[in-house]
Order: sequence, then structure tokens, then C-alpha cells
Amino acid sequence: MIRDIIRDVDTIGLSVLVRVMLGGPLSLVAGFVAWIFGWWFQGARVGTDTFFIVQGAATGFAAGAVAAFFWWNTETPPKIQWMYALVVVAIAIASPIIVMQFAEIDTYNTLIGPSRRFAVIVKGDLISTMIFSSAIASNAVATVLGIYRMVWRREI
Repeated sequence: MIRDIIRDVDTIGLSVLVRVMLGGPLSLVAGFVAWIFGWWFQGARVGTDTFFIVQGAATGFAAGAVAAFFWWNTETPPKIQWMYALVVVAIAIASPIIVMQFAEIDTYNTLIGPSRRFAVIVKGDLISTMIFSSAIASNAVATVLGIYRMVWRREI
């Protein structure tokens, strides 16, 4: 068993490298596109909490779907494939929402009128935090699950 794994290391390594090199950047792109569409459809019509949750879900779903697609393995049984895809997408949706709770996003106060203060959130900080967290989390989970199937189940 160990000899077979050692013999297949180059094939497994190449497969992992290609999937990470393609899946990572493309899930970042998908997350960015989903961010733009989510922001465009929401606009300023919703509150801050709803904005964070919807943007995190849209960004996470897109990044997770791309990561699940790149780690889709036709040798794995379909039930396991769908279960892995759902886990990857769920982690990708949850990660930007969780990270936003702990991240320090730049906020500034601005005066409107004589005494009204409003918090102004830097959207560039939000974009990078949400997109990177969803893309990294989804690809990390997909990589771990994919390597498990490659090494122990020999499904490359």
C-alpha cells in the first residue's frame, strides 16, 4: 500500500498542483464577479448586516462552486462527489461571514448636516476580505478532501 502511494506521488502532486493553480485564481475571479453583481443588485437599499450576509453568501457561493468544479473527480461515486461539493460550498459561504466578524475593516465617520455622524465603510477592504477568505477556505477544504480521495481511495 505504501509503495503504491509513493509510486503515485508524482501523479497526485501534478493533479493537486494543476487544480490549485487553476481553481484558486478562478475562484477569486468568480468571487469578485459575484461581489459586483451582489453589490449592484443590493445597492444602498439594505442595512449593513443584511449587506454583509448577502455579499458573503454570493461571494462564497461563486468561489465555492468554482473550487468544487475544479476538484470534481469522475472516479469518485456521485453521492460522495455531491456531498464534497456541498461541504466546499457551505464552507465558502460561511467563511466570509465568519471572517467579517473578526476582521478589522476600516471605517470612518463622516458628518452629514450639523450633528449627524454616519459610519463609512471602505468597500475595498470588504472586497479583499470576503473574496480572499471564501476562495482560500473553499480551495483548502477541496484540496484536503481531494487529496484524501487520491491517497486513500486511489481516485486520481
